[in-house]
This record gives sequence, structure tokens and C-alpha cells, in this order.
Amino acid sequence: MTFGQFTLIKINEGNKSIEFVEPLLIKWDSSYDESEKVTRVHIDFDFGMIYEIRPYCSISLGWLYDNINTDTSIEDIIKSFVKYDLFHSFFHCQFDPNYTIFHWSIRGWLKDRVELIDD
Repeated sequence: MTFGQFTLIKINEGNKSIEFVEPLLIKWDSSYDESEKVTRVHIDFDFGMIYEIRPYCSISLGWLYDNINTDTSIEDIIKSFVKYDLFHSFFHCQFDPNYTIFHWSIRGWLKDRVELIDD
């Protein structure tokens, strides 16, 4: 098992930005299979929400946000997943069928901690 953490202060996607009035702390841990490949990652937001991703499964199915690939470091892959979900929560259409309770939760917990910039 591998552990890590990082703090987000500002993230950008094109001409959009999310600035955190109070920095967002993300902690994570990953599990491996017998071939030493990461199979699952648990991501823990500082407000108590935890979710699981299967990064290499997602990448093999074509999920390549932020130009990640199987050679990208696990921490950069995790940052990419978190960044995608944060932007999906705040900037994508809430009627999108991929906009789930998960995105509503992120939006609800963080709405008072962020400044959204759309230039």
C-alpha cells in the first residue's frame, strides 16, 4: 500500500479556474495486485468524503484527461481525477447524466470555500 497527500490552492482548466479560499487537503492510499500494479485508490477529501478510483482500468478504457497515461505517476493520475471531478462539479451542466450525487456533494461541501473564475 502506498500513501500520499497534496493540497490544492488553485486549479485551471482552459480559461476556467477554481481558487480555494481555504486550501483543499487531499489524502490518498493505493492498493496493489500481485503484479505490483495499482488496482484501487481511495481518495479522502478534508471535509470527510472518501471515494475510490481504479485508475489503470479507467485509462485502459480511454480516460485520458490532462494527457495522463499508464506511464504517468500515480500521484499525477490522482490529481487528474480530482481536478476533473472538481471542474465537473462546478462548471459542467448539472443535467448531464454523468453529473451524480457525488458531484452535488463536492459542490455542496466546497461552495463556500472556492472562488470560480471563468474568463
